[in-house]
Amino acid sequence: MRRELLGQALAKYQVDPAALDGAPKLSAILDESKGGLDAVLDAMRFSNATTIVQWLKAYDAAEDWERRHMPWEGWALVARVDPARLMSDIIFALREGSVNLVKVLAITHHPDVMRARIKQAKRPEGERDRHALDTMLGALPQPKGPTFIGKFYQAQGAPEDGGVDPKDVDVNDLFPALGGTQKLLGE
Repeated sequence: MRRELLGQALAKYQVDPAALDGAPKLSAILDESKGGLDAVLDAMRFSNATTIVQWLKAYDAAEDWERRHMPWEGWALVARVDPARLMSDIIFALREGSVNLVKVLAITHHPDVMRARIKQAKRPEGERDRHALDTMLGALPQPKGPTFIGKFYQAQGAPEDGGVDPKDVDVNDLFPALGGTQKLLGE
């Protein structure tokens, strides 16, 4: 029955079964990801890569039964995108999605981490945490000096006193995209 439904979908979209057999097996590879194809699809929806946009247009226009029976490489053929290029763009979308998740986790959990660090710093054995807090706040010098990639923000009081107004700070400047950081490091 499954093969029959796949055959119907291939015929409807005029996809040559031989072309599908010869295409890279995107579904099998991507289904190995954490969260499976659903997680990959979520990451793809944040992308504006042409191959992904074209693929999503074909995939989203299909009926539910067609999406269930046609493998992702089939949708690449329907969308007329190169499956290998699509895979590269999907990997980039997954990486960017992961970077964004890390940014959200770091920013939203930072207050709890700081509370725990401060609680530990107040204990007699909390010397390392006290030292780390003093270093972060500038009360102790950093051993080799700071290394900054991109922009540096330092709280120095109110904006009128030369400090940085929090609304002027872009989170993407504080946590730059991995691609930009790699480019800067390469230079």
